[in-house]
Amino acid sequence: MKKIIIGIVVMLLALTSFSIEAGETKSNYYYAYFNSYSTNQSWSNNPEHMVDGNESSYAFTDQGQKETQLLTSNSFNITNITITGVHLRARAYTSIGFQSIFLVPIFDGNSNGSEYSDFVGTSEGWTDWFNITNDPAGPGGGNWTVDDVMSLDCKVKSGIGFGISTLYCSYVQIRVTGE
Repeated sequence: MKKIIIGIVVMLLALTSFSIEAGETKSNYYYAYFNSYSTNQSWSNNPEHMVDGNESSYAFTDQGQKETQLLTSNSFNITNITITGVHLRARAYTSIGFQSIFLVPIFDGNSNGSEYSDFVGTSEGWTDWFNITNDPAGPGGGNWTVDDVMSLDCKVKSGIGFGISTLYCSYVQIRVTGE
């Protein structure tokens, strides 16, 4: 019986996906989320739910509309760290089929970064991690500071889905790798 249980545990560990890049260990990840938004640029329904820190409450777009929500500050508060990586991801789903969601990092409050996208389905879940460490508009690898992360903003854009689909997003998370 012990051998069976050990075998099951080993199989589960083998199937578990850890998104660790070369040179990183899981123990040096620091997480934050975007916690405010611009009322002048927000999704049409419950935009405050995208920044309330609750993975179960969702902002959502009108059916079939392309909308953008500007996230204007985040909860990162770690100091005295050498930053080696910065990633973003979103918790989202759609009402029908698949729909694209786009994250656009904004550096220093005014420099739009590249557009990072993923498809979301009808089950609540996370997008892939988008590595923004070397984004052309950002500080660049090896140059990130705590202030760069603290001043990071982000646009969340809905793409066109299957006709009348509605896109839901509850949370945009930041993962900082550091020492």
